[in-house]
Amino acid sequence: MFEQYIRSVNNPNDPFVTACEDILHFSSRYENNELVIMFQELNRPTELDCMLKAIKQLSTNKSGGPDMYLNDFLFTGRLLLPHT
Repeated sequence: MFEQYIRSVNNPNDPFVTACEDILHFSSRYENNELVIMFQELNRPTELDCMLKAIKQLSTNKSGGPDMYLNDFLFTGRLLLPHT
């Protein structure tokens, strides 16, 4: 069953797949090569000082968000960077 599920993950015609509207919209944009447009804002250059300032303002001891990263990870990791 597990192997069947893994093989079906990207097959919308498989009975295991229940595609929601968001997935269908994203898949359509992916197939039309629109990912560059969708994620263009993520390719902007960032200044290290601005990132460090934002990280210092994070609350620690909080659960991870959708990306599953803990603020503590970023807060502690900044200590390894120059100019902290």
